[in-house]
Amino acid sequence: MLLKHMLDEVAWNDYTLQQSMRAVGDGDFSSAKIRSDITGLIAALYMASLSREDSVASLLQSLVPYTAKEFTAAYNDVRSCLKSDQPLNDFKMAWRLLMSGNAALELPLDEQVPYQELLAAVRSEFSVKPPSGKAVRDIRRPISIVSVLNYKGPRISRSLMDDLAEDIEADVIHLDAATIARVVGKYLGQTPYYARGPISMLGYSAAEMNGRLLTMGRSADMEDPDTQTLSLGKLYSAFGDDRWEEIKINRILEEITRAADSMRAAVGAASRAGGGVIIHIHDYVELVALHEGASIVNKLRAIVDRLWHKGRRIVLVGSTSTQITEASHRWREQLSEMAREDCYIIPFHTANHERKSKKDHHRWRQEDDYLRENLGNINSMLEAMASTPTDTPLDMKDNTRMRRIRNHLGKGIYNIHWVYRLVTRILILQQFHQQQGVTKDVILEALQQVSQGDRLWDQLSSSLENTRPQSPYLIAGLFGSPDGDRDMTTTKGPKSTSEDYTEHEKKLLSGLVDADEIKTTFDDVIAPPEISESLIALTSLSLRRPEAFSYGVLARERIHGCLLYGPPGTGKTLMAKAIAKNSGAKMLEVSAASINDMWVGNSEKNVRALFSLARKLSPVIIFLDEAESLLGSRSQRSLRGGYLETINQFLREWDGLTNSLNNAKTFVMVATNRPYDLDEAVLRRLPRRILVDLPIRHARLAILQSLLREETLDSSISLSKLASRTELYSGSDLKNLCVAAAMEAVKEQLRAEKEHGPSDPLKKRILTAAHFQRALNDITASISQDMESLKAIRKFDEQYGDGRRQRKQGLMGFEVVTRPPSSEEARIRKM
Repeated sequence: MLLKHMLDEVAWNDYTLQQSMRAVGDGDFSSAKIRSDITGLIAALYMASLSREDSVASLLQSLVPYTAKEFTAAYNDVRSCLKSDQPLNDFKMAWRLLMSGNAALELPLDEQVPYQELLAAVRSEFSVKPPSGKAVRDIRRPISIVSVLNYKGPRISRSLMDDLAEDIEADVIHLDAATIARVVGKYLGQTPYYARGPISMLGYSAAEMNGRLLTMGRSADMEDPDTQTLSLGKLYSAFGDDRWEEIKINRILEEITRAADSMRAAVGAASRAGGGVIIHIHDYVELVALHEGASIVNKLRAIVDRLWHKGRRIVLVGSTSTQITEASHRWREQLSEMAREDCYIIPFHTANHERKSKKDHHRWRQEDDYLRENLGNINSMLEAMASTPTDTPLDMKDNTRMRRIRNHLGKGIYNIHWVYRLVTRILILQQFHQQQGVTKDVILEALQQVSQGDRLWDQLSSSLENTRPQSPYLIAGLFGSPDGDRDMTTTKGPKSTSEDYTEHEKKLLSGLVDADEIKTTFDDVIAPPEISESLIALTSLSLRRPEAFSYGVLARERIHGCLLYGPPGTGKTLMAKAIAKNSGAKMLEVSAASINDMWVGNSEKNVRALFSLARKLSPVIIFLDEAESLLGSRSQRSLRGGYLETINQFLREWDGLTNSLNNAKTFVMVATNRPYDLDEAVLRRLPRRILVDLPIRHARLAILQSLLREETLDSSISLSKLASRTELYSGSDLKNLCVAAAMEAVKEQLRAEKEHGPSDPLKKRILTAAHFQRALNDITASISQDMESLKAIRKFDEQYGDGRRQRKQGLMGFEVVTRPPSSEEARIRKM
């Protein structure tokens, strides 16, 4: 009878339960092995009531150890109730004990498996001891990340972490992007109003990435410097050069990790027996994708690992949530990248809700998440603008006014511009009604006013051409470019929205130059014909003659890079632009400054972003100028932190480019004034090495003629003699010389106007020999024949360049016959 009451209390009407019980009764434990949940446990109790102890033992063997241990203790209590025929109330207490043994028992089947996986991971992390003799700076434990695939908001992941903490008797500290923005941002003096900074905007940036931020017309999609990823320079300005801000960030994060102990001490509660702490970071994927968020997460990981190294039972767990069918390419790519590194992704799909009441409850939870975050953002803006702590009413009954507020704020996360508009209305209404606090009536009236303005913008926007029909928040958003919605780059290729690029890729887009915007052609480049022909063959033939690359060795192999080396100012960058113009490809200019990052691991991410961006933009030429600062020799420099990992990552990505014919439309062009400083592995990947040397006399004459083709020259000028007088001048020096001569002519005109009055403004200047003489006195050659760098380049050219010479081998006695160089003599290990 008691068993029947118990079954009626839980889920006897569940068809799966009945099937499982019949199967267990027949000796089939497969369902219990798959589901260590209420179904298997009730089936075991049912067998116990029939004195089938062998069935219970078999069931226990099918469970994982920690579940079996908890179940055994709870089962013994329940069995004692059954045998002693105690009252139903006492039995219910034992049943609640059984249910509390594992929170997964209350979850549907679809949710139990990922929960058990998370439970196993966290338990294992708590049981693992830190390695002895290992420096804490070398420790970086992996992170388990729960990815909720059909829900937006933190509620489900927080509930999972609360259940997890209850199961393993640990404390849990919940963080998310919005919380970090408010707590850490405020501690650093950043606000969403007068001191808007990268940390204070984390909540909005994360909401934009995972699709929770409402799309509000053109203005919401415009580049907002406060909601976009920061470059290295902005990061320095945010954190400070003197490391004081960094110290403050570490301080507040350390306090966060001690929050559980502080709260227990404040209320006089004793610490848990195990003393374990779970640091739960929601929006983990979104934070890592943002530069400022990644720095916070990396610091927090380091603090947690340091505490673990000291013996503290502490673990960091991440989570993210989005509707997988609406997930952006950027979010998917970031999640995949993290899975390839040191994160374990646990997909979590909430159970399907077939009944209308369940669907309504699911929708209500989603709206409540949006409501709470929007109210938190409104609070932050109010506090910053009113300079006093405020608190919008969260704990309100579901009356008519509250439902109307929820209808507004439960649709999604509003952006910073909308929040500012709303808060300004709230402040004005407070003054008008002479109220001290923020009431529901004030919020509702402000929402109505903002909504009315949005509707007006909708009507105006839909009546204008080349604009979107959604409500714009800024007047600038009404007037788009003549081309409509343009890509964030100026490319004329396939259109791409900003969400198609990761945060690291966006940082590199500033170096993108479209072929149509390049004005330099090979007619402007004075170089030997064989150099131009060689470069055209490397970059353009596969596009112009694809049939020639459809068979033989060209169908399997490509040359994906070349090296331009030579003295400074000889036109290496100009030549790269001419190549891009001739091939019709885009040009992506990068330097060490755009790759190197002050935060550990970000430089490698920038390298990966460079090559992934190149694949998206192909055909493209990656032009790396001053390459020795990024790809310098690993044997000739002190390996500063992160340098070795950065160059290794670059070489790996380069190999992936070389080994994939799908990337045949990406070409890497490296330019340097110091080729002898490049790493040997880099030289191996640059089989075509082209010397861009100082121009000789006839080349200098051609350069002068090209530079001065639109100038009027006096008859006293002989460009041939000028070319003879400019030995050791590079192309850049000649350009500066011509500019200086033209400036002298302009200064002479100004002096004449001062003495004789204004002259005809349409009269063109005439360059004379005197102008060039003064220019020659001011502009000298930037290169000397005795420069050590020239000698080093000459030595490199002899060893590796296209013009390497057959050097004679020194012999004893008289040299009768010269021996050609032998590959055997060059081997490291002699045969």
